[in-house]
Amino acid sequence: MPLYVELALPVRVDTLFTYQLSSDTPIVAGTRLLVPFNNKQLVGIALACKTTIDFDPKKVKFVTKILDDSPILDESMLKLATWLSNYYHYRLGECLSFMLPKALRSDQNAFKSTLAVTTLTEKGRLVHPNQFNKKPKQQNWLIALNEHTHISSAQLKTLELSTSSRTTLIKQGLLQKEDLPNKVLFNTATTPEPFELNDEQQSVLDLIDLNAGFECHLIFGVTGSGKTEVFLQLIQKCLDQNKQTLILVPEISLIEQTFKRLKARFSTTFALLHSGLNDTQRKDGWLDAKSGEAKIILGTRSSVFCSMPDLGLIIVDEEHDGAYKQNDTLRYHGRDVAIVRAQKQNIPVLLASATPSLESLHNALSKRFTLHQLTKRAANAQMPFIEMVNLKKHEPVDGISEPLHLRIQQHLEHNKQVLLFLNRRGFAPTLMCTTCGWQVVCHQCDARLTLHQNRLMCHHCHHTQPIIHSCQSCGQHSLKPIGNGTVRSEMYLNKHFPNSNIIRLDKDSTQGKDTLKTQLEVIATGEPCIIIGTQMLAKGHHFDQVTLVGVLDCDEGLFSADFKGEERTLQLLTQVAGRSGRAKDLGEVLIQTYHPTHPLFQAVEHNQYAHYAAQLLSLRQEMLLPPYSFSALIQADHQFANIAENTLKQLKQIALPPGVDCIGPMPAYMAKLANRYRFHLVLKSQQRSMLHHAIELLQQPLKKQSKVR
Repeated sequence: MPLYVELALPVRVDTLFTYQLSSDTPIVAGTRLLVPFNNKQLVGIALACKTTIDFDPKKVKFVTKILDDSPILDESMLKLATWLSNYYHYRLGECLSFMLPKALRSDQNAFKSTLAVTTLTEKGRLVHPNQFNKKPKQQNWLIALNEHTHISSAQLKTLELSTSSRTTLIKQGLLQKEDLPNKVLFNTATTPEPFELNDEQQSVLDLIDLNAGFECHLIFGVTGSGKTEVFLQLIQKCLDQNKQTLILVPEISLIEQTFKRLKARFSTTFALLHSGLNDTQRKDGWLDAKSGEAKIILGTRSSVFCSMPDLGLIIVDEEHDGAYKQNDTLRYHGRDVAIVRAQKQNIPVLLASATPSLESLHNALSKRFTLHQLTKRAANAQMPFIEMVNLKKHEPVDGISEPLHLRIQQHLEHNKQVLLFLNRRGFAPTLMCTTCGWQVVCHQCDARLTLHQNRLMCHHCHHTQPIIHSCQSCGQHSLKPIGNGTVRSEMYLNKHFPNSNIIRLDKDSTQGKDTLKTQLEVIATGEPCIIIGTQMLAKGHHFDQVTLVGVLDCDEGLFSADFKGEERTLQLLTQVAGRSGRAKDLGEVLIQTYHPTHPLFQAVEHNQYAHYAAQLLSLRQEMLLPPYSFSALIQADHQFANIAENTLKQLKQIALPPGVDCIGPMPAYMAKLANRYRFHLVLKSQQRSMLHHAIELLQQPLKKQSKVR
């Protein structure tokens, strides 16, 4: 009797596919199969086996190859993929593919990579290096292998070993080449004693029970309150039970610091998962976690999809951060997926932030999450003194006002570090004609070109062009850089503080391999320096010697078109202010603004995040905005604006369930991006189920659109 397998393929079709197995041995769900599809071979995930089908068996193709001896995704991951597909309205086959590291989305085997090494043979071990006195290059090989047991290709240059001498020794039967599996990342450091917790920290630790099943805990702790120490002691409890811990951080820039603290504390096995690794390294880490060998898994948002058989705890650090949201392909929120995964696996999940998102705060106030508060800094450190600099009275030069300049000088004289925050890279945001007001714009986007030192660049589509010197509107040679970017302020600092080490951290300065790691290591030495950078500096970093933080410009966030604009500005300012004075020295924060009396700045100045967040929640409730309602956005884009807009106009004609409001179509905030025109249709409802139903109704005609994205 023929045996058929139903599987999901990573194609833009919602249906499952049926293939015939060449043997009568059933396939376990979660196994990868290589199958023919439209004249090519694709890797799919098996979901079920069956002996009968309700269509012509002659039309069924055979499976080309079974890629795994055992399922690559277990039952819990298959259930999570089904939830992802239903909740985010994305095709199941692509959700399942997205859960795998890139190397396993092809027909590669699910084995760890190997390391090519040279070792001694049995005969070689019996030979003493002194027997090769007259052949020093061959003697060097024997000496080195008696010391190192095996030598990789990467070590040849360091040890100054000759490849031709190796070939000779191999022919003599003294050396051999081997492929060793890459070892799991293991740390054998001496485990230091945990820090003594204060009363608030101890209370949090006591209230989180790893064996109580699913519960979502929110730690709302001021910057520097010792949230990490609570994590570390919970991780130790997890290790004591031989369980795995998954730790999510929002950005790669936080991986190195977090890993350093974990290594200093635990003698155990680790897996790192983030986009800074190559495909082989990510595959190896993923397989270490899947096998259960890696006990601590640290990564960015996509790590939430890693298979872990002994998962006992999930930690989501800086849970408020927008980087947890994936904005292309499968659009998901890493924090929310982590909560659902913990719920499905019946384990606790811990969210932590000094500036929790309004959604998480609302869930805590509604008793869906358990709220834990840490109101004071650890180790008796004091909250920084925050002061506003009125830019109406102190006109800045290249982004830096006189009061901030003087304060930088004072802190450097005391051998301390200074951190300057400006969320705008490049030299200046725009080139403008001072005669007629014309600005250099991107021909592919509704955006101004940013001036860099040697080019003009669009930060949206990455178009670049040479710097122009005459206005294309009036022809005058009166183009002037307007505003400040990190490069312009860095040049000011180099000019006025020539003897200080200036470290710029932004997307442009950290593109090289290990550049960010090297720069963070320099800062960690504690030597006096000025650090200037974008929001990669604003979260999670612990710089002991930073005693002054200067915010160069943040007024833009007060006038955002996004209803979350004020929330994000409040979070960003509170976070960046929290980098100051985290050790024994009192920290200072200077915020430059043209609106020093704005209530948001007053809340930051007086450390009143919770109070202002409550006001924002009240306003959201009054206007029926999330989290007091649910919304979805349908974006259509096309090379011609009218086609994109008309697609959404046609959708709007479809009758929707009662209680679902449909707003639009309207141009996106940036209507033209990379030569495509974008329009939005917004759906709102106070019932999530009705909103899902509405999306399903609208998706049917959208599937027939081939030219509109």
